[in-house]
Amino acid sequence: MKSTSILAITIGFFTMLSCSQQIPESEIPSVVLNRIDVEFSNATNVEWEKKGAFYEVEFEVNNVDHEALIEETGTLIKYIKEVSIEELPQMLRNSLTSREEIKKVDDAHLLTIGETSYYQLEFKGPLTGAKKVYSLEGEEMQNINYYD
Repeated sequence: MKSTSILAITIGFFTMLSCSQQIPESEIPSVVLNRIDVEFSNATNVEWEKKGAFYEVEFEVNNVDHEALIEETGTLIKYIKEVSIEELPQMLRNSLTSREEIKKVDDAHLLTIGETSYYQLEFKGPLTGAKKVYSLEGEEMQNINYYD
């Protein structure tokens, strides 16, 4: 049993490495770098990965974690920004409170796709907990994928 677990962990690790790789900024197209400079001029601790035809960047702005997904053409596909429960819109907080879910929120992010913003929440629970995306009004968005 122990050797099976070690094998599974090892395979998982190498699978993750083959899917995305951290790359130096010198290998990022200038149009992609410019997009981050324009959108997030105060970005610090910037780390890049290549994911298929996309570039994913992790960074901080004023000590707040951000992640963005950018096409090779420089188009910003989506980004997330870490937020506190207090920063959630009142309608969403009211909706979560009425269902007694507010106490279970473990992690919250503002998710922006194009011009539309959502909130993605991870709830405390077994293993990793449930991950859901909500509109600003508190409606669960089944058709929007949680961005990890």
